[in-house]
Amino acid sequence: MEENQIFDERYHLIRLLGRGNFSEVWLAKDSKTHIEVALKVYAPATGLDNAGLDVFAREFSLVVNANHKNLLKPLYYDTCDRKPYLVLPFCRRGSILSQIGKFDEKQAWHLLHDVAAGLDCLHKLNPPIIHQDIKPDNVMIADDGTFMITDFGVSSHVRASLRKSMSLAFASAGTIAYMAPERFGKDNSPVMASDIYSLGATVYEMLDGDTPFGDDGGLMHKRGAEIPNIKAEVSDLLRQTIEKCLSLNPWDRPTAEQLEQIAADALAQIKKQEQAQPRQPEIPQKRKTVLTVLQETPDVPEKQEAPESPSVPETPTAPENPEHPEVPEPPITPQEPQAPQTPQEPQTPQPPPASPGFQEPPKEVKEAQAKQATANKKKTGGLNPWVLASIVGVFVVIGVVAGLLLFGGDKSKPEVITPAAGTTPASNTVEGTEAQGTDNQTAVLTAKADSLVNVGNQHGEAFEDAYIDAYKNYKQAIALSPSDELTRKLGELETKLNKRYDELKSKADELSQLDEVEAAAVKLKKANAIKDLISNK
Repeated sequence: MEENQIFDERYHLIRLLGRGNFSEVWLAKDSKTHIEVALKVYAPATGLDNAGLDVFAREFSLVVNANHKNLLKPLYYDTCDRKPYLVLPFCRRGSILSQIGKFDEKQAWHLLHDVAAGLDCLHKLNPPIIHQDIKPDNVMIADDGTFMITDFGVSSHVRASLRKSMSLAFASAGTIAYMAPERFGKDNSPVMASDIYSLGATVYEMLDGDTPFGDDGGLMHKRGAEIPNIKAEVSDLLRQTIEKCLSLNPWDRPTAEQLEQIAADALAQIKKQEQAQPRQPEIPQKRKTVLTVLQETPDVPEKQEAPESPSVPETPTAPENPEHPEVPEPPITPQEPQAPQTPQEPQTPQPPPASPGFQEPPKEVKEAQAKQATANKKKTGGLNPWVLASIVGVFVVIGVVAGLLLFGGDKSKPEVITPAAGTTPASNTVEGTEAQGTDNQTAVLTAKADSLVNVGNQHGEAFEDAYIDAYKNYKQAIALSPSDELTRKLGELETKLNKRYDELKSKADELSQLDEVEAAAVKLKKANAIKDLISNK
């Protein structure tokens, strides 16, 4: 297949978009509709035999029922020269392959949410569809930024048919880096949890720039390698979620539905934080800009402040004594009491007689006005009446406090001074502050523990770590401020942990009988961690 070729007498091939194990994807223009589409052609070099074409057609009939906004659903299916092909919507932004290592936390949660939502749709079909090849190449970006899964519906039967028509070397290359550990065992049949592992490896790569185990994928994991820490700066919740997706055992991974809900909650929290942050710094910045402008242009405020403050008198006073602009008499302070209502009224009519005779020395007038403005500001302590009122209020409060200290009553009767409602008596200010700090710390620990319990309740046994962290926070809160409510919550959580301990112990025993030693050891380790936590009261 080459550029400018007409495929199936209808599609003009513009350029190659990508090449996979079994297919090529071309940007093409439909000569009938004049619309640009993505043309995915399978076995482009050799084509398929009759049996392969039958399998492909049967599998495509299942994909037709998969309708979801996070699935890039084919528009049309046909064959040309024994080559099956799909006509897909063209995504101008391409796949996420070009953004590997560039994702931040918010983008990672979006990717988890959208792909998990698409997988949940596929897994709930009857019969369910297991994608088997989740990787950056197969996650497209819509024009609105939505992530969509492509290349779904290619079952093991279809892959087997495609392998027969292609060279062994070409067919064996590909996506081991994203394959789950169970795919390398005796029973290597894919399960729904295998797609979750591949999604976890994909998100890991989008944050760090490489998959957890390089090109070896879950094979290294199966041989005992530990998942490397994520080097990117992400929250503990995102880190724990990715690690859960990459769990060695399929049953320890969250389902697609659970994963979608976890990501939705995280995105809602991020949105709430973004809406709360930007409003605070805007007000002081604007005030600072206005003050800077007033300081740089001293003659402008004289005209602007006239309706607001008594700074206007400065204009008439300078021209009345132009020969001695530095003498302090010109402010005309005795004229202020002549006004029946405000000090501004008697001064406004004075500029007309003075201004026409003194337009020749504008520089001196401006200097006099500036000096008189400074003198008036020093006398009044500020031009804003609200500032003056605030200063007066401060002195009143100081006087009241001094009076209480000097004449607060008989020291032999301390019971007369009772604490205000809702407060706790303290021997001094330092003790009261410490008590308030302890209450705040207790409230923070309790809120954190409550949140972790909710996570555990929503997402089931796969998140027993949330219960463990909540248990630790409740104990710290009780140590700071014991209460019946905290003791009750700790008791309820302990019951849940004891139940989880029994389940893990029972599962470990079953795995041991099946000679699944490694899996049994993992379950037993978790059970012992719960036991040690509860026993250390």
